[in-house]
Amino acid sequence: MENLAVEERVALALEMHDKTFNCAQCVALAVADLVEVDRETLFKVMEGFGAGMGGNTQTCGALSAVAALVGLANSSGSDPYTSKKDTYAHVEELVDDFHLEHGATSCEELLDENLATRKQTCNTYIKTGVELAFEAVTRINDAKGKA
Repeated sequence: MENLAVEERVALALEMHDKTFNCAQCVALAVADLVEVDRETLFKVMEGFGAGMGGNTQTCGALSAVAALVGLANSSGSDPYTSKKDTYAHVEELVDDFHLEHGATSCEELLDENLATRKQTCNTYIKTGVELAFEAVTRINDAKGKA
């Protein structure tokens, strides 16, 4: 997957969504090769973020995955822990970008209650999540000199 363009990553994420992966899992797995965590672990970690964190319709799972991926790419680790301020700045910018594009960040506000269109509507947010994550993680990796 390493050399996949963002459009191909979006297509993979939407295929996973068709297989009932949640939005966070779709975004995280589409960008998994760019962070130092295996796909199985990412799948497990992202499981609770679906439908706005465990079905509570809070923060969009696709956006939650973006924040997680930025942390994985940018964090210095726990010793020495020096990256939090920079990671927060990256995530704040991405949340603002997502909000600007879609007008909200919570599932409750983003989704209309018509269940027939929910999956199609989520695909829009998954696409944005993959695009934001790919661009941010690539930028972070480039700045750190990672291939």
